[in-house]
Amino acid sequence: MRCKALAIIFLALSLIACMDPNTHRAALLNVEIGKNYLEHGQMELAKQKLVHALELQPKLAEAHSAISYFYETVGDIKEAEMHHDQAIRYGSGKGSFYNNYGTFLCRQGRLQEADNAFNKALKDKKYIRTAEVYENAGICALKQQDVAKAREYFKNAVKHNPKLETIKYE
Repeated sequence: MRCKALAIIFLALSLIACMDPNTHRAALLNVEIGKNYLEHGQMELAKQKLVHALELQPKLAEAHSAISYFYETVGDIKEAEMHHDQAIRYGSGKGSFYNNYGTFLCRQGRLQEADNAFNKALKDKKYIRTAEVYENAGICALKQQDVAKAREYFKNAVKHNPKLETIKYE
């Protein structure tokens, strides 16, 4: 009897393991659809897809990051920040999530915290959008009225992406 029960449990766990990649893909697809709805101002549909993504994969950093932007957009700053924290906690390679968090903090006027987040993003050597981080940090430095720091960030942004030469930092 005990062997039968163990066999059933093993079979159930095997089926769950087989479904996991599909669940992961489904969650990512829901995130993309939700972000698309967000871009087009369809807030109810966006929330529905993003919540569903988190139901499918509660530790999916991309879902937490996307829903944080949803909550910021609708004015629920506390919930937005909580999901940014979750994205950073669950994300592998934190650069993207720290960059998003830094941008969020900058929009909230929490400029020093934003600068700290951008610098954490820059420490992720696997993150390829380094120029974007420097550009975001430069914009935030300008909000702090720290022109010298902004100039350095913008110079670094251009070094990492010469197509950004239109940035005026002189």
